[in-house]
Amino acid sequence: MKKINTIILGVIFLSFFNSAASSQNPTSPKLVYEWYAPANLSNYPAILIIGGSDGGLKYGQGWASLLNTKGFGVMALAYFGINGLKTQLEEIPIEYFQNALDTLKTFQGVDKNKIAIICNSKGTEASLLLAAQDKSICLVLASSPSYVVWQCINKENYSSFKSSWTKGGVPIPFVPFDYSKGYYPIINFYLGSLEKSINEDAIIKVENSKAKIVLFSGGKDQIWPSSEMAARLKKRVEGQKSGPEIKHYDFPEAGHGFLIPFQSDEEKKIILTRISNFISFFGGTIEAYDNAMCSSLQITLSELEKVK
Repeated sequence: MKKINTIILGVIFLSFFNSAASSQNPTSPKLVYEWYAPANLSNYPAILIIGGSDGGLKYGQGWASLLNTKGFGVMALAYFGINGLKTQLEEIPIEYFQNALDTLKTFQGVDKNKIAIICNSKGTEASLLLAAQDKSICLVLASSPSYVVWQCINKENYSSFKSSWTKGGVPIPFVPFDYSKGYYPIINFYLGSLEKSINEDAIIKVENSKAKIVLFSGGKDQIWPSSEMAARLKKRVEGQKSGPEIKHYDFPEAGHGFLIPFQSDEEKKIILTRISNFISFFGGTIEAYDNAMCSSLQITLSELEKVK
């Protein structure tokens, strides 16, 4: 298992994003975030950024420098692994994310009626769970999304059979990994599970959300089957008499986690150069990744403008 563990550590938990200066950095065991306010604005929309299974601030930091220039406030939220938070992505309270959202609404200048979430990979689980319970969220942009709550990711004990999230102190029902298809690529952990009957309680009740939901997936995703899971999310919503507006943008030749912010061709080139070293793990080709990254960013910015 040592080789497999090394692969997981080298793929799932990598970050490729540049940091940016923040106006404040409140860190405590209760909430760890960075808040970036746009200059000289009031009644502005605010975006909560929830990254993937690295758990830290870097994904949000990357978005902040771009979105601040466009008049959005940005909260980059960490949820495990740093500054007194839980050390593993294991039984993280959903109340933590609700606390972040409630805190975001208190910042001076924020329009409480214009709140959106950008999320990636594992962070889409928490984000969609949050959107299903908090009706104030008006938009969720989810890259490489999940359809269900999955088993936790414990880097110190990969056999840990626990949920990723809790609510009210109780573990949220989850879908366990299935190793019958082997350990590599990582998508095998998830494919076997999706072929079986899934506990309804583990399925994210996205149909309960009031937010518009925009999903981005890659057909060659080798981390988890984001295209299939996004399609299931959309089908679930469309099967209801009433539910949120939902859109699904699938990029058949792209892989995992391509919704990455950039502000110049040079910045994009740097990102793609880094990603190219790991493209076989994420899936697809670097050309498809490039196309998906550009297209999804354009769609994201267009959807965010509608929030204003």
